[in-house]
Formats: sequence, C-alpha cells, structure tokens
Amino acid sequence: MLGDNDGRVALLDPESLGLRFLDDVDGPVAAGAITTDGETVGVVLLDAGVQLLDVESGERLGVPMPGRSYDVSRVEPGARWNDAGTHVWTSTRGPVHRYIATPDAWLERACEIAGRELTEEEWRQYIGDSDPQTTCTP
Repeated sequence: MLGDNDGRVALLDPESLGLRFLDDVDGPVAAGAITTDGETVGVVLLDAGVQLLDVESGERLGVPMPGRSYDVSRVEPGARWNDAGTHVWTSTRGPVHRYIATPDAWLERACEIAGRELTEEEWRQYIGDSDPQTTCTP
C-alpha cells in the first residue's frame, strides 16, 4: 500500500509492478496495512484516525474513525491488522491505538457495553440505517 500527502492511496501489483489507485482519503497518509484476507486496507491518516478502504472496489468503507493527531516532526507511524481482520492497530513512538474495523465487531462491542438488546434509536445511532435486529445474546 502506498499513500501520499495529498491523500492518494494505491496498491502495487506484485506481478506487473503497476499501481491501482483506490479512493482518496481526507488528508495526508501516514501508514497503512492490508488485512490478511486481502479484502480491506486500513489507512492511518496523519491528521488523525483511520480510513478503511475495500480492496476489490477501491471504495471507502464508511467515514474515518477518529483517533490520535500525529506530530509530523516525531512520528513513526505504523499499522497492523489482527489475523481475523476485525481490528487494526496504529502506532507512533508512544501510544498504540486499536480500532474496531468491521460492522460485526462494532455490533458485538455495542452489545457488550449495553448488556442487552439495542433499542431502535441506539441501533440507528451506532450501527446504521439498516433495520434493527435481535443480535445481542445474554
């Protein structure tokens, strides 16, 4: 994965050595990592946060997840996915940040926090516009 200060993101084809550009992101790119299944790119934004991109379509997956703002003078950014592709970690010299990166993982975490089924209002606020479902188990 390659990224630049204008927010352009590209993948390098190892066979042809050609670049395939994905959707631009909102700001300079600090680092990035591709999930082990090759389906998602997590782009660490220099201005703060992580933007997920779909490898096949090249499109953004949702909006950037907010996070830490990096000091360019001392940043050593990096990114790493867990093997399941549900979380991406980003780092600088100091703190490491973990982002929940899939809708299923978000839902699982929301259920853990609530300790019950989500109300219709909570579902729409935290999960999205899809129809609320019974998914939290005691």
